[in-house]
Amino acid sequence: MSPAIITPREVSNSEAITLAECQRKWLYQYHPGYHLEAVTGNQSFDRGTAVHTILESFFRAYMETYDYDFSVNIAMQKHALMIVEAMGTDMGKVIADLHLPIKQYFINERERILTWEILGVELLLRAPLAFGLEAVGKIDLLIRIKRGPFKGETIPVDHKTCYNFWSEAELEVNSQGPLYTYLVKHNFPDRVVQRVFFNNVRWRIVADKAEMSKIQVLDVPKIYRQNILANHERLSVQVANWHDLPVEDARERATRSPNPYVCKTCTMRKLCRAELLGQDTKSLVANEYRPNSYGYNNPEEN
Repeated sequence: MSPAIITPREVSNSEAITLAECQRKWLYQYHPGYHLEAVTGNQSFDRGTAVHTILESFFRAYMETYDYDFSVNIAMQKHALMIVEAMGTDMGKVIADLHLPIKQYFINERERILTWEILGVELLLRAPLAFGLEAVGKIDLLIRIKRGPFKGETIPVDHKTCYNFWSEAELEVNSQGPLYTYLVKHNFPDRVVQRVFFNNVRWRIVADKAEMSKIQVLDVPKIYRQNILANHERLSVQVANWHDLPVEDARERATRSPNPYVCKTCTMRKLCRAELLGQDTKSLVANEYRPNSYGYNNPEEN
């Protein structure tokens, strides 16, 4: 399935969680009057984007050939090209420092990946919600297990780049995984879908090389999926209502949620602070932000 434009009546987990987290952040990223992303993100964002791109190149090659070593070579060539393209920029060193973590990932996860049948890479899936809304999500990787534990199951896989792996508590409160299982079950109704894999690449170097990567498994019982879906529906209604507001009204109503855990990694922080200081943001937006890739149509541009 090829990527498609996301419409205001389709709500991803990221958008719903962003609105719940901070209305102002949602305004900048998702309202049709803004729909912005930073030209240069923070290091965490840049690092995650780079790892995601490298893994995508590997799994696309592997899906075509099922030749592990050839696919690793394709991925490492992609990484080398990214280093050259980013040379001399803030992102250059961040990408270059990923060489050992990526190389170790392919060593650590070889035997596990050899048990996977690749069903799709970067799948944009939709499924109905209440009130005429739709859930939407881009699945990094969709696999079927050929042998071993979970044999025969179809499992959505989400790539993560981390300093430390999620704790059990962090894993248990994840809403993305259950939503992904719903999307997969709806689009592939004959498949057995009971869990999600989080495919972690640890970017920092640790002494125990086995701890440089980890597949974390989140089991998704039916009742858990249903309750997460109900929560997503409620948030999606709020998202739809915010989308319908004219940009001036949305700007007036959207509150900020000052919180160091939210704000320290927020790529909208400069714009937020500039508005708080009453500064003219046109130059800032022109130089440091661009329309994001979500594909919303800005009514003010029509």
